[in-house]
Amino acid sequence: MLRLENFGITPGRVTALTLCTAIGIIIAAAVCILLYCLFGIGLAKIAKKRGEEKEWYAYLPLLRYYTLGKMVKAQNSVKKVFACLLPSLMALKFVFCVVSAALLARGAASLIFAAENMSGSSIALSSLISFPVGFYIVFLILTLIVSLAAKIVSAICYFGAFSEKSNTTAIVFTVLTFICCPLGSIFLYIASKGIKEEKADE
Repeated sequence: MLRLENFGITPGRVTALTLCTAIGIIIAAAVCILLYCLFGIGLAKIAKKRGEEKEWYAYLPLLRYYTLGKMVKAQNSVKKVFACLLPSLMALKFVFCVVSAALLARGAASLIFAAENMSGSSIALSSLISFPVGFYIVFLILTLIVSLAAKIVSAICYFGAFSEKSNTTAIVFTVLTFICCPLGSIFLYIASKGIKEEKADE
């Protein structure tokens, strides 16, 4: 019979892992806030130059993707499609991520609570596998599909925003953003700084 101690899982290790996770969450939250601000500042400046009347949408959680969608270099009708499509995909992606995370957390919580209550006794690993693995796999696959669609659409929108720089720079920024999404916030800010310099030269 497989038991937790066979995998080196002890209450002490679980406590240490929980502490490290908490510290990691705090650091990640600080980085996310910084990137959020850079995204808003950069996108708002670019949107303002493009003649958008409500560039302040760039600072709002979901409407920022509406503004990013309108940065596509295309006709107004196409811009409207992307402006509605991008926030919709982002919202759907968020829902699937939350559901998948909840299902995974349920299984992890069973493991953690069982390890905390071991008290030197043996616990069968099979007794912990009670969370809906099948549902988790289904939602994980759906999340990956929606996430990929959102990445492709957002990459097109990012390219439109980055095009304030040279085409080569815009392509490089877009590719790097597609590989690592957080970089998009930094590149938007860089692109907006370029706009400011151009205005100053004039």
